[in-house]
Amino acid sequence: MFLGRLFVALLLLATTPQTLAILHTELFNSSINDPLVTLRNECPGAQRATTEADLEPLLRDNLEPDLRPWRQLGRPLTRLDLLNFLHEIDSHWLEYRRNFLAVVVIRNNVMRWWAYPNARGWCTRRVKFIAEQFHGFVASVGLRFPDVVYVMNAYDKPLCERGNCSAPLFTFDKRWNASAYAAGLPGSAHDDILHPVMNHPFEQLIDYPWDKKIERGFMRVGIYGAMAANCSRVLMYKVAQSRAGQEVLDVGIYQNRHWKVKVKTVPPVPMELHTRWKYLINTDGQSASWRLAKLLAMNSAVLKYRSDAIEYYYRSLREGENYVSFDHTDVVEVIKGLKGRDAELKTMAARNQAFAFRYLSQLSRTLYAKVSFERYKGLFSDMDEFLHEIPQDFSMSWFLQHRARLIAASTGVGLGSMPPGMLRGTHWVQGLWAIYLGISGPLLALVLGQHAALAAAAFWTTADQVPSRLQETKMSGRPEPVPELADSAMESSAAMGTEAVETAAAAAPVGVGGGPAATPSSATPTPPSLPAAIVLEMMDRELRPVPAATQPYVTATSTTITAANGSTSGGGPRPSPPSSLPSRLRSSAALVLRPDVLVDLAAAASLLTLTGVSLAYVYLDRESAAASRGYRRYWWFSILLGPSGCFLRWYLSHLNGWRDGWLQYGTFAANVLGCALVFACEALLFRLEGSLGEVQRMALQGLMVGTAGCLTTVSTYVVEIQKLALSSLPAAYKYFLTSTLVPVALGLLVYGVPREALRYMAGRQSMAIAMVQLTYDDPLYQGPSMKRLTDGATITSPPPPA
Repeated sequence: MFLGRLFVALLLLATTPQTLAILHTELFNSSINDPLVTLRNECPGAQRATTEADLEPLLRDNLEPDLRPWRQLGRPLTRLDLLNFLHEIDSHWLEYRRNFLAVVVIRNNVMRWWAYPNARGWCTRRVKFIAEQFHGFVASVGLRFPDVVYVMNAYDKPLCERGNCSAPLFTFDKRWNASAYAAGLPGSAHDDILHPVMNHPFEQLIDYPWDKKIERGFMRVGIYGAMAANCSRVLMYKVAQSRAGQEVLDVGIYQNRHWKVKVKTVPPVPMELHTRWKYLINTDGQSASWRLAKLLAMNSAVLKYRSDAIEYYYRSLREGENYVSFDHTDVVEVIKGLKGRDAELKTMAARNQAFAFRYLSQLSRTLYAKVSFERYKGLFSDMDEFLHEIPQDFSMSWFLQHRARLIAASTGVGLGSMPPGMLRGTHWVQGLWAIYLGISGPLLALVLGQHAALAAAAFWTTADQVPSRLQETKMSGRPEPVPELADSAMESSAAMGTEAVETAAAAAPVGVGGGPAATPSSATPTPPSLPAAIVLEMMDRELRPVPAATQPYVTATSTTITAANGSTSGGGPRPSPPSSLPSRLRSSAALVLRPDVLVDLAAAASLLTLTGVSLAYVYLDRESAAASRGYRRYWWFSILLGPSGCFLRWYLSHLNGWRDGWLQYGTFAANVLGCALVFACEALLFRLEGSLGEVQRMALQGLMVGTAGCLTTVSTYVVEIQKLALSSLPAAYKYFLTSTLVPVALGLLVYGVPREALRYMAGRQSMAIAMVQLTYDDPLYQGPSMKRLTDGATITSPPPPA
C-alpha cells in the first residue's frame, strides 16, 4: 500500500511541470463557458491592414527608428558585412548566445533556416512557427516575400549592442528611450531590428458587459527562471498580498519556475475570461510581455507597468490614449483614481480594440515582417548577388569559408579601392606588423634582453670587485696588475668538470746522490687541479683580465691563493696564465662600457614603436569597427595599457623583503591588485552589457589583458612558494592560501556591487544628455503629468518615486 502511494506521488511530481506547461499553452483561444463573453471578428470603423500603405503609420513609428542607425553609416552594407557578423558570432560570441540564433534564407517565397546543433529547442520552435505562418500566407493570400538572407534572434532579449554589429539582427524586443530618440540621440543601446512575435496568435476581439465587470486590477502570469527574483511580477504579487492591495488587486501566479521566488500558485484563467475584469494589468516578463497584444483586444482598460521594454508596435502606443502607466509603488492609488471614470476608460478600450484589429492580426504581423525584409534588403548593395552564391544546403561553415575566399581574393587591393566591408589599411602593412608582433618582436626582445643582462651582470660584478682588489694589492705591496692571459686558457676552460688531471709523479725532484727523492709511503698524490678560469676587472674604463698573481686558484679539493712569488699553498704546478684578452670579449668591450644606457635605449625604442603603431591603428580602425566588431582595436588598447602594469609590477617588487616573515608583500600586492582590476572590469562588462560604448568596452578589455596581465605574476609566486617550502612548509601553505583566498573574496565583493552603483560609476554622457531632455512623453521616466484621454477629459498618472 505504501509503495503504491509512493509511486502515485512520484508520478504526480514528474508530471506536474508538464501539466502546468500544457495549461500555459492552453491559456489562449481556449473554450469558455461564460455566456456573457462575446467573441467577434469585425470592428466597426476599422479594417485589417493588408497592404504596405495600410501599415505605413505603424512602419513610420517603429520600423524606421530601427533602421535609422544603419542608414546613418553613410555607406551601403555589403555581403562582407554580413559575413563578418557571422564570423564574429561563430568565433567570439558565447555559446549560449549563439544557440539562440538562426541564419534564415528566403528565396522564391521559400524560407529555409540553419541553427547550431545545440540550439535551444524553444528557439528553433519559434523560428519554425514563423516559417509555417509565412508559407501559410503565401499560399492563402499570395503574399510575396523578397529574396533575402538575415540572422534571427529567437531569444527574449536583444543581443546586438549599439555600434558593435556589422549587420542587422532581427529580434523580438529591446529597450527604448523615446525622449533620447526625439532629442536626436540613439533611442536604444541595441541596433536590433524588431520582428513581430508570431507564436501567440490571437485574432478575435473579446467583449464583456461593462456594467458587470469586476472593478479590480487583474493579472494572472507565470514566473520563470530567467526573470529577476524581484521582477515586476513578483513586486506586484507582494503588493496584492498587502491589506491595501487586497482591496483593489487580484494578482495571481499560476506557474513558478524560479528557485528564489516563493509564492503560492493559483489556477490559471483563460485569456478570454480576463475581460470580466475592468482593469487588466500588464507587466514585463523577461523583457516586454507578449500578453499586451491580447489585452488590447479586450474591452477593458489596460494598465501598463512603467518600463522601457518594447515590442515592434509599442512605439505607436501613447500613455493616456492606449494605457495608464503605474508601478508597484503607486498601483493602488492609480486604480483608486480610475473609479468613476468609466466613460473615459470605455473610449480607451474601444481605441485599443481598433488598433489591435487593424495592426496586430497574424496577417498584419506577417506583412510587417515582409516590409521590414524589403527595407532591410535595401541597406545592402549586393544582396541579390550574394543570394545567387548561397547553396541550398547552406550552413555556418559555408558562410565562413565563403568569407575567407572573398578576403583572399581581395588581397593586394589598395586602400582607396577596397570594398566597403574590408578593414582599413593595406594588407602588406598589416602583414608586416603581424610578423613583427608575432616573430620579430619577441626574438629581438629576447636577444637584446639576454645580451643586456649578461653585460650588466659583468659590469656590476667587476665594479664591485675592483676597489677591494686594488686595496688588497696596495696593502700587500704587490705591483700593479698587468694583463697576461692567453686564448688557450679560454679553450682549456671547456674541459672543466669531470676530467682528472694527471699527477706530477713524472716531474719528481732529484734527491741526494743523484737519485730520486724519497717519498713517504703515507704521502698522497697531489690532487688534480681544475683549469684556470678567466677573471675580468674594469681598469681605466676597459675590461681587462686579472693576472694570475691576484686570481684565486681552485682545485678539486681545496681553494688556495697564489702568493706574490708564484708559489702556492696547495702544492702542485700552476698552469701558465694567458697573455691577452680573448677576441670575443674584446669585441664586446665597448658594449659593456654602458649597458644601462643600451638597455634604456632598447626599452625606449620598443615602447615608442609599440605605442606609436598602436595609436595609429586605434585611429585607423575607428571606422572599421562596424565591419570587424572592433575586436582588433582591443589588441592595441592592450598594448597601450600594458606598460603601466609592468611599471607598477617593478615598483611593487621593492616591497619584497620589506619585513621578515612568510608574506612577500610586493608579489602579493601585485597579484591582488591585478585580480581586483580584472574583477572590476569584468563586472562592468557583464552588468552594463549594452550600456557601454565601443571605446569603453575595448578600454576595459585592454585593462584586463594589458595592465592586469603585465601586473600579475605566476612565476615569481611559484618560486617564492618553493623557497618558503624548503625552509618552512607551514609558511608556504599560509602564503599560498592567502594569495588564493584574498583575491577570490575580493572578486565576490566586486561582483556583489549593485548594478545601479556600477551604472552610476560608469555613467555615459549620452545618458546624461538624455536625462536633461526627458519629457513626460516617455513612459519610463514619468513625472507629474496630465494625459488626454478624450477631447474633454483627462486622467492623472501619479509620478514615480524619486
